[in-house]
Amino acid sequence: MRLRLNVVETIAGNGSAGSTANQLEGPFGIFVDTNFDLYVADFENDRVQLFRSGQTNAITVAGGQIIKLKNPSHVILDGKKYVFIADGGNHRIIGSNENGFRCIVSCSGSGGSTQEKLRFPRSLAFDSFGNLFVTDLNNSRIQKFERITWLKFERSREFSIVPDVLFNCTSQWILKNSSNTILIETGFSELFIPARKLPLGVYKLEFTGCLTSLIYIEIIPTNIIPNLVQFGTSMITSGFEQDLKLDPGTYSIDPDEVSFDSKVRFSIDFIPQFFRKFIEMDLQILLSNLSNI
Repeated sequence: MRLRLNVVETIAGNGSAGSTANQLEGPFGIFVDTNFDLYVADFENDRVQLFRSGQTNAITVAGGQIIKLKNPSHVILDGKKYVFIADGGNHRIIGSNENGFRCIVSCSGSGGSTQEKLRFPRSLAFDSFGNLFVTDLNNSRIQKFERITWLKFERSREFSIVPDVLFNCTSQWILKNSSNTILIETGFSELFIPARKLPLGVYKLEFTGCLTSLIYIEIIPTNIIPNLVQFGTSMITSGFEQDLKLDPGTYSIDPDEVSFDSKVRFSIDFIPQFFRKFIEMDLQILLSNLSNI
C-alpha cells in the first residue's frame, strides 16, 4: 500500500517575511509538543515563536523584552515543558525553569573552542537521562553537557536522592567540597544523608555507575520561626514553682547543631516530699542518658 501525502497546509507564517504575530523571517529549527503546539526559532527576528494548535498568530516566548536573543537556530522542550534554545549568534544555550530564562551553557558572552564554550550552536537534543547534546557548528564537533541539578536542604533535616532510573550495576556517590572528597556510599542507587551530617556550604555530588550524573547541593541554615506566647515560652529554661523566667540565649536550641545542654536546672521544691525522691531519681537517669548521646 502506498501512502500519498497530497494535502499541504501553511500553519505558521503568511508567506512573506516580517515581524508581526503571523509572520516569520528566516525560520530555522522547530519543535512540536504533545498538544501539537508549534515552537519556531525565528532566526532573523531574534525570537522564538509559539503557534498554538489551530492558530496563525504566535506568542513570543523568548526574545525581545523577555530575554535578548541573536539568531536563534533551534528550540526544544524537555519532559517538564521547559524551553531550551540554541542562541546561535550569542554562542550559548538558553534554558527556562520556574524562574524564567537564563543561560545554561557557554555563558561567558563570547564564542570559543574550549570545552565549556560554543561557536554558533546549531541544534539541540536531550537523551533519556537529561543530558544535552549540541551541534557546535563552527567548531566542527558535537558537545555533550551532562545534566546538572542544584538542590538546597536545611541542615536540620534528613534527605535522600534517588536517580530517575534505578540500576542493578555497581554504583557509588562521591561528595566533594572545596577542601576534600568524601566517598558517601557504594553499591546503592539511593543516597541518604542524615540530619546535621554535613556542615553548611556547597557540595558537588557525583553519581557514577551505569551513567554519571552531577548534582550540586547547598546545605543552608534552618529557617527558624519563633513562637512566642505572652507571659511564657514553649521551653522552660529556669524557674521556681510557676514563676518562670524567660532567658533567651542561655539555653537556646540551635536545630542545626548536634548538642544538648545538660546543665538545665529543675526546681521541685513545691512538690510534696512523698513524690520528690521518685522524681529526683527519674531526673538523674534522664540527664545521665542525655549526656551520653
